[in-house]
Amino acid sequence: MNKKIAIAGLGTVGLSLVKKLVEKKEIIQQRSNNSFDIIAVSARSKKSRGVDLSNYEFFDNPVEMVKNTDADIYLELMGGTNGLTLDYVKNVLKKGKVLITANKAMLASYGEQLSELADENNAKILFESSIGGGIPCLKTLREGMVGNNINAIYGILNGTCNYILTTVQETGKSFADVLNEAQKLGYAEADPTFDVEGYDAGQKLSLMASIGFGIKIPYNEMYFEGILDFMTNEQIKSAEKIGYSPRLISVAKPQSDGYLIYTVPALVPVDKTMGNIKGVVNGCIINGDMVGDIISIGAGAGGDATASAIISDIVDSLKNNYTMTFNTSTKNLKSAKILPITERIGKYCIFGDENILKPKFGDNDIKYLNSVKDVFIIENIKEEKINSVLNGINCNLVRIEDC
Repeated sequence: MNKKIAIAGLGTVGLSLVKKLVEKKEIIQQRSNNSFDIIAVSARSKKSRGVDLSNYEFFDNPVEMVKNTDADIYLELMGGTNGLTLDYVKNVLKKGKVLITANKAMLASYGEQLSELADENNAKILFESSIGGGIPCLKTLREGMVGNNINAIYGILNGTCNYILTTVQETGKSFADVLNEAQKLGYAEADPTFDVEGYDAGQKLSLMASIGFGIKIPYNEMYFEGILDFMTNEQIKSAEKIGYSPRLISVAKPQSDGYLIYTVPALVPVDKTMGNIKGVVNGCIINGDMVGDIISIGAGAGGDATASAIISDIVDSLKNNYTMTFNTSTKNLKSAKILPITERIGKYCIFGDENILKPKFGDNDIKYLNSVKDVFIIENIKEEKINSVLNGINCNLVRIEDC
């Protein structure tokens, strides 16, 4: 059966996708045992983009493209959380078609609503490319680990932040200088807030947590913290001496009374997985009760990497190989108690004056290890308690994640 494809959005990802679908058409058709054609594209203007689009019907309004074409698969690569993007997506789903999107922001905000709409109209939503660029985070959760209870999810899910933190560590430059470099290289937006404050990684984690734990999307309840100046360069060097590197880490774990789901800058061991992920690379560790850790590492952004993940969704569509949006019907998603970060029990690094800190820990009977001058590692303590102990003391508390 020949399936028809329509693409809304001709930015970096959209153009890379068109190129790769043309270039790799034969091998995609062989591996899916089905044929396809691009029949229409939509963008704000019909300006030249260095890609031959003459064989495809052009629309400057994506909603009109849905209304006036009969594609089997519609792609949303425009970005944006609502407005025209959301209207387009809803029209695709109401038409009972397959929607493939890379838009984690829209899904984090409207995913349950869109999933219900898909269920009502026998439509499908695929979004592998929305998380981790080219690495198969969602396929791992939805398919490879479908029989597992998920014990934990750890991720480096934002290449901009990872580039900044690893470059600051390796060069000793300031956060501001490295951010400026990242913007010049195209790794960071002109307004980098969405990345450096943890929102982007948090949206991705919220979708993974929903799929992994069968819970309603926790984005609005989870905890975020940004990376800029969370440690001084001197503190980063001290941490390196005791075997740790700074990373923006996304964590989701079930607890006895709820779920801890957060994205924070943290220290990770240099000899473990996350400590070896550098530059704009992304990584994900998913721990299941049957298999232990499953680890994915690779290109987390860029036109070709994202197009690779989109093509995997297209091939699933060509093969009629679908899973439910969140691996269960929307009505089966559980309401979950998302615990505050203060409930985290774990390991912390404290940078501060030894003469002030030692007596405080002694008074509270908290175990400490003096590692290098004025640097302490505190283990197995609730964040609420350590915050109370350090209240009013001039020091810097940094979480440690052993991943």
